[in-house]
Order: sequence, then structure tokens, then C-alpha cells
Amino acid sequence: MGLNPLRKARANVTDGAGVYEALSAAIAPRIEEIFDAFYAEFAADPDKSALLRDPQTARRARDANLEHWKYLLANPPGAELKKRARRIGETHVRLKLSPEIYLGAYGYFFKRFLRVILARRGREAEIVEALTESVFTDMGANLNAFFAGTERAARELEALDLKNAIEAEMESSNEVAARQSESLRAIVNDLEKLLTELRGGVSLVKDGVETTSQSMGAVAAAVEELQASSQEVGRQANETDTLVNDAVGRADEAERRFAALSASAARVAEIVGLIAGVSNQTSLLALNATIEAARAGENGRGFAVVANEVKLLSQRTNAATREISGQIAEIEAAMKSAVGAMKDMRELISQISLIASAVAHSSGQQVEAVGQIGHSAHAAAAGAAQLGGSVEMFTGAVGEVDIAAAKVSDQSRQVGTLFERLSTRLVVVVKSFADVDGRKYPRSPALVPVELVRNGRRMAGEIVEISVGGATVSGLPDLLEPGLIVEAELKAVGPLRARVAPPSDHGQRLQFVEIPDQTSAALKALMERLLAKEEKLREIVVARSKMVAELFERAVANGEITEAALFDANYVPIPDTNPRQYRNQTLEFLERHLPEIQEPILELDPAVVFSAAVDRNGYLPVHNRKYSAPQGPDPVWNNANSRNRRIFDDMTGMTAARNTSPVLSQTYPRDLGGGRVALIKDISAPIYVNRKHWGGLRMGAKIA
Repeated sequence: MGLNPLRKARANVTDGAGVYEALSAAIAPRIEEIFDAFYAEFAADPDKSALLRDPQTARRARDANLEHWKYLLANPPGAELKKRARRIGETHVRLKLSPEIYLGAYGYFFKRFLRVILARRGREAEIVEALTESVFTDMGANLNAFFAGTERAARELEALDLKNAIEAEMESSNEVAARQSESLRAIVNDLEKLLTELRGGVSLVKDGVETTSQSMGAVAAAVEELQASSQEVGRQANETDTLVNDAVGRADEAERRFAALSASAARVAEIVGLIAGVSNQTSLLALNATIEAARAGENGRGFAVVANEVKLLSQRTNAATREISGQIAEIEAAMKSAVGAMKDMRELISQISLIASAVAHSSGQQVEAVGQIGHSAHAAAAGAAQLGGSVEMFTGAVGEVDIAAAKVSDQSRQVGTLFERLSTRLVVVVKSFADVDGRKYPRSPALVPVELVRNGRRMAGEIVEISVGGATVSGLPDLLEPGLIVEAELKAVGPLRARVAPPSDHGQRLQFVEIPDQTSAALKALMERLLAKEEKLREIVVARSKMVAELFERAVANGEITEAALFDANYVPIPDTNPRQYRNQTLEFLERHLPEIQEPILELDPAVVFSAAVDRNGYLPVHNRKYSAPQGPDPVWNNANSRNRRIFDDMTGMTAARNTSPVLSQTYPRDLGGGRVALIKDISAPIYVNRKHWGGLRMGAKIA
């Protein structure tokens, strides 16, 4: 038998470079045939052919790979080879080739190239081919597991780190927000105190204004009376002045008359003096007559009688004259006194006249001043009334400020609640991201006893949720550190190895990393049975979620509700509710229409416990009627019986609300209040409105 191509090439080799020329020369005649056969087998495999989307892509990949191998076989390793290999490797990464497929291809080419070099189909060639296939297959499987495990572990650790970082950041942000909220509350409290004091001050001012207004009204009335009295005083003073002037005139006239009377009295005194002289002379004549009668004797007796009578008359006249003189003297004295008194009275009346004139003048000024005071009093009363109105306006403004303060206080509480809910939702999102198994494999609620072993320590628990890739275990005495590998024994399924994942809200998460064939078959059979039992429930949820979506789209189309209102996320707390209930723009619409879709679900399967639609934020506006009782004074009773108009943004609620897969199954402990918990199978399907994700329809069912 002649030399094979490699031996022929070696016979002509004189240096190291010639080996690669000989290698290329030996394989070159068959290399295209080998590549055509490989890509034909590749295209025949459904899993592999999907990586090459169309014939042109497959052709380009074949030509690029062929050119690379030709260079590889003809040139010793160097920088250029590494550059080409890196470019080819990047292409394979874009095509998402697994290490198993990647190394399988290398094994195929290596095996075929060996066959060409050995140039015979002897036992030796078969052994070499078997060794090559085993080595490359093992390398592929191990590297595939290594990279898959490394990638998943790294992704899980990164997700866990991200979750922890976000949780820490949100806790820090919440602390800052809480401090800000507390500061805001403190400011509001101070404002409320000031408003309380201000309200007290306004009340006092208001009372004072009312009192002042009443007092000013009384003052105005009193001033009016005073003005009237002053006018009357002025009038009487003017009349007094007139009377005094008249009295002065009359006093002057009396003084004149008294002077005339004094003159007359003086003249009378003169006449009386004359009469007295006459009387004296008469008396003298009578004396003489008496003497003469006595001389005449009997003849003069008659004359004596006459003389005696004249004498008597003279005496009486003289006496009367004296009396008249005395009276005239008294009259003259009285007249002098009266004249003096009249002069004094005239002077006094003159003074009274001056005072009366002054009073009249002052009274006029007082009337004018009182008039001004009255006008001012009326103006003050009007001003007090206006001030009262201003106080009323100010009281209204204080009320508005009070309302604003209450709104600020309520807003600060809502901000705090918003941060808490934001923290919860971010953690839910990150936990969902960290849960690789939950996204990759469909889960199903189940009750499967399990025993975990770690470093000789045994822990018993119960699986409440399971998939072919992992499970959630409840009832463990302690949570395990993420990343640990544990041995697990699933009752009626079998043993397997699992990696501890970050815990969920209701148990320890496990990811299966090594499953024996027998356990794998039993696990797949279990999942088929569980999913088959759920199939009816899943169909109900999917069908009813579509009915809700159609209802919403019809309502938007016919104008019964706007799309903006339907997606309203402004949840207004309902006062005096515990647990807190909320309303938004769409609540009344949903309360009218959702029961006709949700209530019949309770009759479609005996396992169904509840069914209700939630929006993307976990807001459950309308629950089944048996869970929508009006709230009472007991929060525990309310929690179990008044579950409508509530926000359920726990892990399960938010996962169902944000789920976009056709259907999602979860298991969660349903809190009924008072320490009572019911383990529920939660099946949900998304609700889209005009291609926008509104939320989902949740259905709770008993776990068999």
C-alpha cells in the first residue's frame, strides 16, 4: 500500500512551515465536500436549522467558515489566526450557538479530517474517531453546562445584587422621603397651630367688630340725640338772648319811668311842702281867729267855732302832710333804691345777654361739631360693618388656608405612601427579573412534601409551587443563603440537586440544576398532570380576560368612557376606611359592568374562590359581591369581607397585574385577617385595551 497524503507531504517537508502546507494539501481536495455534508446535516436538524434563518444566511455562514478553516489548516497559529477566530466566534455568538453545538461542529470537522489524513477505514481510524467524538461531546456538554450555569448564576447574582441595591436605595430614598414628609407634616402642624391661633384672633376681632359696630351704632344714635339737644339748647339760648335783650330794653324803660316817678315824687314833696306851709298859715290864722273870737265874745262864738274847725282841719292837714311827707320820703328812698337795683339788674342782664350770646354762639359751634361727630360715627359704624365683612372674608381665607393645609398634609401622606408603593413595586420587578426559572418554565401550584439536605442537615418542607426548572418551598425552619447547592428529595418524584435562589414572599425558591433521568421523567409527568388539571381554569381566565378587554374597547369606542379615564392611576383614598379603599375616574363605570363578567366565573368550576380584574398597579376596583360588603368598625372583618376598591401590590398581585404572558399561575398565601391565611392558586391573564396593557384578570382557586 502506498504512502497516504500526509506521509507524502512529510517526505517533502524540510522545515516547520511545510507541515501546514502539507496539511492543507492533504485536506484541500475533500474540504468542500466535508463542509457541504456538515451543513446538510445541520439543516436537517430542526433545532439547529432554526439558528440559520434563511438559505442565504446559511450560505454565507458556510462560506465564511470554509474560508476560516482553509486558513487554519494552511497557517501556523499567530495573531492573524486569533483575529479570524475571534471574528468567527462573534458571528457564532450572534447566532446564539450553544457551546455544545459549537464544539460538536469542531468534533465533526476534526473527525472527518482525520479520516482523510489516515486514508483508510481500519480499526485504528475507528478508534480515533470514537475518541474524538467522545472527547468533543464531553467537552461540549461540560462547557455547555459550565457556561449555562455560570451565566445563570452570574445573572442571578447580578439580579440579586441589583435587587439588594435597589432595595437599599429605596430604603434610603424612603428614609429621605419620610424625613421630608415628616418635615412637611411638622410645617403643616405649625401652620395648623398658627391657623388655630389666627382663627381665635379672627374670632376675637370679629366679636370686637360686632361690639364696635353695635357701640358705634349706639354712639351715632346718642350723637344724633345730642345733636338734637344741642340744637334745642342753641334755640333756647337764642331765645334767652332775645328775652334778655328785651329785658334790658324794659329795664331801661323802667329806669326811665323810675326816674320820672322820682321826679314826680319830688314835685309832690314840693306840693306837700306848700300844703304844709298853707296848713301852718291856716293854723296861725285859726289861732288869730280864735283870739279875735274870744275878744268878740258872744258875737264871735260862731266864728270861734269855725276858727276851731279850721284849726282842727289845719292840724289834720298838717298831720296828713307830715304823713305824706314821710311816705314821700320813703317813696323817694325806695325809688332811689329801686333805681340802684334797676341799674344793677341792667348790668346783670347785660352780662346775661353776653353769656346768652356766647352760649348761642357756642351752641351753634357745638351743633356743627356734633353734626361732624355724628357723620364720623355713621362712617365709623359703616367702616365697622365693612371691617366685619373683611373679617368674614378673612375668615373665609383662613378656612381656605386650612383646607390647603389639610391638602398639603394629605399630600405629604400620599407622597409617603407613593414612595412605599414605589419601593414595593420596584422590588417586585427586580425579584421577578431575578426569578429566571419563573420566566423560563410554566409554574403550577402543588402540594408536594420535600426534604432538603445540606452538609448533613435535613430540613422538611412542602413545595407549594413547581415547574420543571424549580420550586417554591414553604415551612422550612430557616431560609438558606442564595447560591448554595442542596440535595432535594421530592415525594413521589425523586431526588435531585438544586441551587438556592432568592426567597419569594411565601417561601424559599429552588432552581433545579441536576435531575436524574428517572426523576426528570417523573417531574415532567407531574407537571403534565398539574397543567392538565389547570387547563380548564386557564381557558376560563383567558376567555373572560378577552371579554373584559372587548367591554373596555367598546366603551371607549362609543364614548361611554375615555381611554385616559380607563387608565387613570390617580387613586383617591376613601375617608374612614380600614383597610384603605380608593376610587378613581373609572370606578363607577367598572362597578356597573365588571360584575356581569366576573360573577358567573364563580359558577364555572367548584375550585374557583374568586375572580377580579386588576389594573397594572394592582388596583382591584370591583371584587365579587360576596367580598364587597360595606366596611364596618372591625378592620380584621373588613380585610376578609371588603376586598373591593383596594390596592394589592404585593409580590403576587403585582406579578399578576404586570404579567404579559398569555396565562400565569402562581401560589400565594391569601391574608384573610386575624392571622388566618388560605393558600390559593392564582391564575391570571393580561387585559389589553387597543394594544395597551391595562392589567389582568385574576382568578383564585383551591389547591387540590
